[in-house]
Amino acid sequence: MNRQNKMLWILMLAISVVMSSIISVSVATNAYINELQLSKEQVYGSFTHIVYNSKNTTIDDSNRYGVIDIFDASNDKDIVYGKFNDLAKNLGNINIPSLSENEVVITQEIAQKYQLKEGELWKVEGKDWRVKAVIDNVGLLWIRGTVEQTPVFKMPNVIVDVNNWQKLIGSVSEFRRIWLANLNINEKNVEWESIQGNHYRNTFLEKNTDNYHTPEYLFNITSIIFCIILIIMLRAYILSVRKRYDVYGLLGMSRTHLKRLFLLEFLCFNILAIVFGVLLCLLITSLFLSVALRKIYIVDGSYFWGYFLKYSVMYGITVIMSLLLFASFPFKKRKRNKVFHKKIPFDFKKINLSLNIGFFSILIVFLVGNLFLNFEAINSIILSSNAVGKIVNDSDYEFVFTRPSNRQGEFYYNGNYHEIPQNIKEKYRIQYMKSSGELNHIQQQLSQKFPSAQFESYINLSEIYLVNKDNLFQQDYLQKLYSVKLIQDRPFWNELLNQSVNLLTIRAIAYPDDKINLISSHFSGDVQSVINGESAYLVAPAYQYFESFDPVNQVTFKEAKPIDKDDVNAVYDDRIKENDLVSVISLNANSSVYGNLDSESAKRIFDIKHLNVLVGGIAYKQVGWLDTSDITEPYRLIVSKNFLEKNDLDQSVTRLRMKIPNLDYGKDDSVIRQIVANYPNVKIVDQYGQLQTFRQYHFIQQGFKILLTVIFFVLTIVIFNSLIQAHMFEQNQKYLVYGLLGMPRNRLVTSLGIPIVCSMMLSIIGISILEVFLFFGRINILSARDWTSLFVYIVLPMIICMVIALILTYRHIKKFMNTI
Repeated sequence: MNRQNKMLWILMLAISVVMSSIISVSVATNAYINELQLSKEQVYGSFTHIVYNSKNTTIDDSNRYGVIDIFDASNDKDIVYGKFNDLAKNLGNINIPSLSENEVVITQEIAQKYQLKEGELWKVEGKDWRVKAVIDNVGLLWIRGTVEQTPVFKMPNVIVDVNNWQKLIGSVSEFRRIWLANLNINEKNVEWESIQGNHYRNTFLEKNTDNYHTPEYLFNITSIIFCIILIIMLRAYILSVRKRYDVYGLLGMSRTHLKRLFLLEFLCFNILAIVFGVLLCLLITSLFLSVALRKIYIVDGSYFWGYFLKYSVMYGITVIMSLLLFASFPFKKRKRNKVFHKKIPFDFKKINLSLNIGFFSILIVFLVGNLFLNFEAINSIILSSNAVGKIVNDSDYEFVFTRPSNRQGEFYYNGNYHEIPQNIKEKYRIQYMKSSGELNHIQQQLSQKFPSAQFESYINLSEIYLVNKDNLFQQDYLQKLYSVKLIQDRPFWNELLNQSVNLLTIRAIAYPDDKINLISSHFSGDVQSVINGESAYLVAPAYQYFESFDPVNQVTFKEAKPIDKDDVNAVYDDRIKENDLVSVISLNANSSVYGNLDSESAKRIFDIKHLNVLVGGIAYKQVGWLDTSDITEPYRLIVSKNFLEKNDLDQSVTRLRMKIPNLDYGKDDSVIRQIVANYPNVKIVDQYGQLQTFRQYHFIQQGFKILLTVIFFVLTIVIFNSLIQAHMFEQNQKYLVYGLLGMPRNRLVTSLGIPIVCSMMLSIIGISILEVFLFFGRINILSARDWTSLFVYIVLPMIICMVIALILTYRHIKKFMNTI
């Protein structure tokens, strides 16, 4: 390859950078997520479930579960023998070497107490042992409950093999056992649940990184675009060598020899591009991860080779296609331009150049713009930056009471599952959640551990219904979008209430007084009345309604987007007014109830409360919501805890937020999780950990943003320069005649620039429509934020491409005219 040919080296490096960048985005993200998970597993174990203080059972545990058998020494209360099966070693991340007879592995605890080192003999209880290895204390930071945190509970500190274990226990038939398992938390495992003992879920391993993955569809689209861009770049490469091969031909080189030389050069060019791409990918990924993880990190090949193989195959296919399509370009005889046939000839070459520039602009902007949009979507999900009306969550931890698991053919009540009667007329699905004070107990324990901690508690009232009164339900606001939430002429409810009644599912949440004060600016009513429990705020968000028909499935889809109440297209509630009384029904039981119930069972379980709630103010937009389930209901009541007390409603906390000043995350996180481990129906949302993870990931993201920006500008300049240069080379004679005939430079620039501008304007319209329908949805439901993102990441880069194309056109024409 000609070292002096800068364009070839630039194109080769551009191909390498594009390929490495696309691969690096996924490789770095996956490696980062896996590195975080592995670091957790090294400390907290890689099991999802654990059972302590179990008795040995007849369950076949050899393949499915990790098992640690524990036996207390008879003469020394500090010595606890243990035997691990292979799966227990793996799930517990415990490095135990193979043991021979009379060999043991001891923990640091025993080594320090008895001043022992590896290889030394140790006599205990009349037996001589040789210390094979000294390891860290077993399960020091594993998830535990209150029982396992007492001094009485001990983990094994002297580990033996199977043969020595049998000698130790002798005829003893019962000993303690710990079970470890890696289970799908969304699937019920009857065998696991049948194991007696203290069950816990390893919440340390709960992932909060799923949102970081690049969607598969976007990765597939970028792969296709990469191939198309590669074809364009290879075409640019072939066009750029044409002049050189013309010279070789004039010097007497035969066409056969020219073709062989070109094929060899072309293959070397692409092999070097792949090699540089691989090395650059490893370098970029390792560099970004080293910055994010704050340590020297060399990316593992296992994260990389799958992508490398995929892109190598795609690259090879693209190279073959390029050879078939464009390999003859350097050897074609150019026809003379017949410039004098017409006064103003129609120049298809100009149109072709403009179309090529527009097409490439669409590709590069679609590639880079959507990766930026994906980064923005990740940031929005994690930081809730696009969550309009959501209460800001500045807590370190959030604890949420969750419903019991569902069982087919059974409903849950009073801590047990009950069969659903088969001979009933109608069943109705109930999702009533009532805690037994779990979150109150957690708050008490956390307050003792962290006296400076600040708490916020919320109470979500389950099974709240609005009663139809004064034709309240006969309005567009409910009939258009929320008709599925209307309960009309249902035998279950008629029998339960002993009257014919129409209901509407709504939501009611009790907020802390300071939060009610915070959102009171969105309501016109008296905030003190709400805080005192005399009234409630009502959220009834206005919307713009759309319908779309799917002719294939013959289905009509209902869609809506938030809109201001005063907008001409707004659909809003026009029946409920401030200071109105609305009729509400509340179901109350002494425990959580979940599943399909018949009316007779519901009558035995529930007390029914009829309430007349005074509307203290109305907001026609989403305000004060906590999670996405809050914004799916047509009405949401915001009440105080005084309201619950005055109306004798359930006051058990369902959501608890905690903020700890000067949190020592590495130390305090373990303490918090050990406390919550005793309450299986409480879910931990680790806000602090999520933000800490995001801060590290943000380094990687910012690095990729800079890299993608550089790629965008460099690639655009290189390709546009190559296309315009090739066009000027092919049309050299024509433009030479134009120049000799006195055509001004500006007119020549205009003759090339106008088609480019027209092509780019059409490209902007085309890519915008494509982007809207592929990723944003229908154009009429786009929000102002969506339009802003579309302009910043799609339209603006297209305008930049157009400016670059015009500048390069002017530069080449100026250079050409100076040679005349």
